[in-house]
Amino acid sequence: METRRTKGGIYHRWKQWYGFEVARLLAREGCSVAIFNRRLAPDAIDELQAEAASSQQRFVSYAADVSDVDSLEAAISSTVAEFGEPELAINAAGVTVSKPFEALSAEDFNYVININLVGSRNFASAVLPHLNKGSHLVLVSSIAGLVSN
Repeated sequence: METRRTKGGIYHRWKQWYGFEVARLLAREGCSVAIFNRRLAPDAIDELQAEAASSQQRFVSYAADVSDVDSLEAAISSTVAEFGEPELAINAAGVTVSKPFEALSAEDFNYVININLVGSRNFASAVLPHLNKGSHLVLVSSIAGLVSN
């Protein structure tokens, strides 16, 4: 298998849900991957290196939060400096608060909206200037927007 020069920005809580599985798939396909997470994810980097299709692939982790535009822009700038302009950028950040709506506080509601909705906008806005024609931006969402708890 040829090593692809694709880079991906994946943001998610690692080893939970689909974010880590997408990164593993990219690693197996020969892609280098930059992980954005609220905390650095060295254990995820180790696992991705074990999945790598080639020794030429690179994996890095940056602390960033999609609800914090400054940290997100810094992580994206670091990724572009490390890998060059991405061919693929994926935002898979998402949270939920499992309470009936009538028990949901304004703070709970704002937390979910700031990550799931505003965070997607922040990620897209920060990464779009670095994408070339032919690059791909993927914003992952949840069925929770259609079906309540």
